[in-house]
Amino acid sequence: MSGGKKIIFLGRSVIWRFTLFSVDLWLDKVSLAMSFNRHIELAENKLATVDEMFLLGWEVNGEAWKWWRRLFAWEEGLVGECVNQLSSIVLYVGVDDRWVWKLHSSQSYTVKSAYIYLTDIDGTSTEGEYFCFAPVSE
Repeated sequence: MSGGKKIIFLGRSVIWRFTLFSVDLWLDKVSLAMSFNRHIELAENKLATVDEMFLLGWEVNGEAWKWWRRLFAWEEGLVGECVNQLSSIVLYVGVDDRWVWKLHSSQSYTVKSAYIYLTDIDGTSTEGEYFCFAPVSE
C-alpha cells in the first residue's frame, strides 16, 4: 500500500494478459464476479482480461463498460462502487513485474535452496524469515 492505494504492476510479463478481469482473484479475496455478479451477467466482455479492461478504460464512462442492455439506476450505482474500488489501484505499464527468490543470491528458485531453508534446524538462516518470494519493482 502506498498512500492508501494498492499498487499492481501491469508489466511485460504475460500474467495480466491471461488474468480474467471478472473471474480471477486479482483485486481482492473475492472475484469481481462474486462482488458484482449482476454486472458480469450484463457485460458484453465477460471474458476480458485485466490488461484489456485497463487499456479500454475502467473509469466512469470508460470503454471497458459495455452492457447488453441499458442499466437501471440501481445497477449504475453499483457500477460506481466497482469503479471506486478500481480507482484505488495504480497500474504501471511497462514496468517489469517479476518475483525473486530471496533465499538464494541468484534470486532464482531451486529445490536445493528451499530444502536448505526448510531443514535449517539451528535457525541460523536470516534471509526470508517469513516470505520466500518478494515482488520486485524497478
